[in-house]
Parts: sequence; structure tokens; C-alpha cells
Amino acid sequence: MNMKSIEINNKLIEAYLAFFRNLHPDIRLELIARLSRSLQKSSEEENNDYLRLFGALKNEETAEELISRIRSSRHFERQIESF
Repeated sequence: MNMKSIEINNKLIEAYLAFFRNLHPDIRLELIARLSRSLQKSSEEENNDYLRLFGALKNEETAEELISRIRSSRHFERQIESF
């Protein structure tokens, strides 16, 4: 990490701390607990969480059939207007 990114990270941390100081102690304790749990997750679990955002289409059609169906459903009503 270079010095500039360390400086930015420190500023970010200070900004968060300033915000958290105004929170109720119970809320701060809950934040600490959640942060601790998030750090205890294995990297594999984190990757799985991210990968669940993406997925394969579960369909009985082949790729060619799906492409054909999509193309056949397109309707173009192009009208060229004169000036």
C-alpha cells in the first residue's frame, strides 16, 4: 500500500469513528459484533456470496433454440420520416 492510500484509509476510518461516537452504545456494540462476524467468514463463503449474484439460466432449451426464440420475438416497425 502506498502512502496516499494509507492516508485516505486513515481519513475514512476517522470519519467513521466520528459518526459512530454519536451513536447509542448498544448500537455501537451491535456494529462491533456484526463486523466481527463478517471477519470470521472464510474467504470461500465470501466468494460464494458474490457468485450467487450471477447464475446460469436454468432452461431446457439449447442455446441455439433460445437465441432463435429471442430473435423471432423481435418486432421492428421502422418508419423513415422524410424531411
